[in-house]
Amino acid sequence: GQDPVWSDIARGDLDALTSRLGITPRASLADALPALTRWHRLHTTRHALTTTQYRVHWSPIEDPASTSSGRWIVIVPSQDGAGEAVTAIVRALAASGNEVATLEAHDHAALAGGLREIAAGPAVAGVLSLLALAERDAGQADVVAAVTVLQELGKAEIAAPLWIATREAVSAGGKDVSASPWLAGIWGFGRVARLEHPDRWGGLVDLPAVVDEHTARRVAALLSANTGEDELAVRATGVLARRLSRLPVADPATARWAPSKAGTVLITGGTGALGAHLARWLADGGAGRVVLASRRGPLSRDAGTIVAGLAALGTAVSVIACDVADRGSLTALIDSLPDLDAVIHAAGVLDDCTLDSLTPDRLSGVLRAKAESAVSLDELTRDRALSAFVLFSSFAATVGSAGQGNYAAANAVLDALAERRHARGLPAVSIAWGPWADAGMAASAGAAERHQRGGVRPLEPSLATAALQSALDEGHAAVAVADVDWQRLVPGLAAHRRPRLLDALPEAQDALAATAPGDAKDSVRARLESLSGTALERELLKLVSGTAIRVLGLAAGADLQPGRAFRELGMDSLTAVELRNSLMAATELKLPATLAFDYATPAGVAGHLRGMLGQEREPAESELARLETLLGELTAEELAGAHVTARLQSLLGRLAEKTHAANTGAMAERLREASSEEMFELIDNELGLSS
Repeated sequence: GQDPVWSDIARGDLDALTSRLGITPRASLADALPALTRWHRLHTTRHALTTTQYRVHWSPIEDPASTSSGRWIVIVPSQDGAGEAVTAIVRALAASGNEVATLEAHDHAALAGGLREIAAGPAVAGVLSLLALAERDAGQADVVAAVTVLQELGKAEIAAPLWIATREAVSAGGKDVSASPWLAGIWGFGRVARLEHPDRWGGLVDLPAVVDEHTARRVAALLSANTGEDELAVRATGVLARRLSRLPVADPATARWAPSKAGTVLITGGTGALGAHLARWLADGGAGRVVLASRRGPLSRDAGTIVAGLAALGTAVSVIACDVADRGSLTALIDSLPDLDAVIHAAGVLDDCTLDSLTPDRLSGVLRAKAESAVSLDELTRDRALSAFVLFSSFAATVGSAGQGNYAAANAVLDALAERRHARGLPAVSIAWGPWADAGMAASAGAAERHQRGGVRPLEPSLATAALQSALDEGHAAVAVADVDWQRLVPGLAAHRRPRLLDALPEAQDALAATAPGDAKDSVRARLESLSGTALERELLKLVSGTAIRVLGLAAGADLQPGRAFRELGMDSLTAVELRNSLMAATELKLPATLAFDYATPAGVAGHLRGMLGQEREPAESELARLETLLGELTAEELAGAHVTARLQSLLGRLAEKTHAANTGAMAERLREASSEEMFELIDNELGLSS
């Protein structure tokens, strides 16, 4: 709506205007200007917050009709861990007309061996993991098990969609509360699995504490029906689907939370750039003392600078070496702070990799630093009269981010932990941040560039701290704060299926409409299908090369040789997934995450896309005959052209991949340094082509 100050001015209401600005009716312009400046700054901030703050909510959907869908594999815990819920769901899935085979996964070897046997049998319509329903305390092992199942399905070459069931893992509204935040970690991992392995991923379904026959039948119907939903909660009242929506923002002029002047605020991960911004914000808010805890403590590079800056603002500061993931060290730190007033948990580590290469150790390392320490902070401070308990989560846990399965899992634990504390009447807020500009773990050049390409722009620290203030003032349990370019983010999220999570966001729906396949004559897929032969090959190579240039951050207009291996250009597993997602969004084709490694070069990928479009190449003999004729017709000037040279290099590169012949590979290396005439002579000698 219209700014109330301008409304007061338009009405000529001097009393309302001066009251709103906090000045007297007889104030001079010199007195009024600072008040107007402050008002403008506050409401500019409010507008920015309106465009960057989101929340997750759950919307009811209709119960789908129960239909059979074929052969289902249900992975169950060992007999001593399986309960009535497991039995009820298996029985309901079979009763709905499906063929059900149970696989008891009492260890990794049993899981892997069982899936290999299944792969040798009839086709599988779906896979359901009930491992998280085991009757024991949840923990890191549940997240590890979920990742392991997805990995082993890939090794067994079972592409049927995997669904994972949890129980009381998410807070789906009302009086819902997560029974174990660790189970929410499975949901964070699942949002990444959806992006990296759309062929292997079905979705997540959360169950209530008691799974009766009616609930089990609902679950069976959801799994058999193709609803398009992939994040569902089954409750006594019906089925709920996860959604993301805008979060209304309060007036920033009415701040209510402030740090205690007599107490202490603890910041974990406090000696980095993020901690420095937070400490200054707290000092500006009147904090009496700030304790910055990190593994290196006073030995951290910027510790001295931070201390000096805070001292100038009149806030006492202590820098303490403490690995907050170590329960004993954290206990000692908390015990040393009898006047603890607030906690801000910003500690964590990154160890990005694709899910196929995510080992238990790499998963555990990130979970320990981010999630285990948060769980310990919760337990160690429950008897303290805290005014705030803030957890720094990540937008990756909200929508997923390729290559961050471990990080998304860890931060989803934080979101669930905050919601559980909040439900128990304890102060808590988890903020799922997008990257901060020049601060935090995502501030490195490569990470920041990847986020920007993906559609998440860095937040200015002043706006981020304003969002933090707003979240504390409003008493929210969980908030997502990110500067999102939906036109860029949506194509990646929608590369394989419509992201129903975004159904309540108009700007995301606009972006989906702009990228949705249909009758649009100018769509990439339509344009490709209208071409054939050399024209199609040229267009595909242009598409693949242009996408690779963007993904790899190369200079616009860079000359990407068709036969140059992606690995030589610096492509890693994360950028390979980004390349696949971009090409999948453009072509509407189902592509593997390993596309860039399976087909090695731009020309190789372009050839694969051509085959998927139903335009296979002619037999090799015909192609060689065509090449022989073409080379015989070329003039010396045409042969020396860069385009011809690139195409010949591409041919030899693909030949080397197909034959794995060492001499062909060596010849390709010689050709890279050969003149056009020498290149022609080498091809003539090696392939038997005449000019």
